[in-house]
Amino acid sequence: PLESRNFQLAHYGGVAYGTINAGPSMGKFDYRGFAGERVISGQDGFLLALTESGIGFPNGVSATSYGGNLKWRTPLAGLQLGASDVKTESGKGNITEGSYSGTFGTEAFNGVQAYGRYEKGRFMIAGEYKRAPSIFTLTIALPSGPHVVAQHLDQRSWYGMATYKVTEKLSAGLYDSQIIDHQQPLGVARYSKDWVINLHYDI
Repeated sequence: PLESRNFQLAHYGGVAYGTINAGPSMGKFDYRGFAGERVISGQDGFLLALTESGIGFPNGVSATSYGGNLKWRTPLAGLQLGASDVKTESGKGNITEGSYSGTFGTEAFNGVQAYGRYEKGRFMIAGEYKRAPSIFTLTIALPSGPHVVAQHLDQRSWYGMATYKVTEKLSAGLYDSQIIDHQQPLGVARYSKDWVINLHYDI
């Protein structure tokens, strides 16, 4: 999602990447590894829900982060498969709520995902599955002492999408995306489901 791009993709650090040619019978493997620090602005869309609930992050949020991605360009023309793993640790920053201001820290977050994409002629189909089992711990420094809030997460999310190019400029498509947190009780906090049928015209 647009509001998550900074959180998921941007960091201050380094990236190592390249391609391994495994021959005509195996195709090619693209690899990428990174490590560094994520710095998220307090006005970033990723924090919008918390900001609107009255919890502010005047200096944003920063955390160490590292991960990697391996993509297989298979011998079958148009078919790509891949997997990635991202870990974010030791989040820290300042927090405000009403007249209170203080500091906070978080423990590690982990996300492993697999994805695929196939294109042939006018048709394209793609999908992705992600599981993020984590223990999110928020430690807030209150005047009376540290306050710890722990939350167990087991989010499993996926999407599937397909498009067909009707003409050179007109495409028709559909997708279904879902997030299920197996640690949450039944109710609105457990599920997020979205499906769309659309037409796209390239002006």
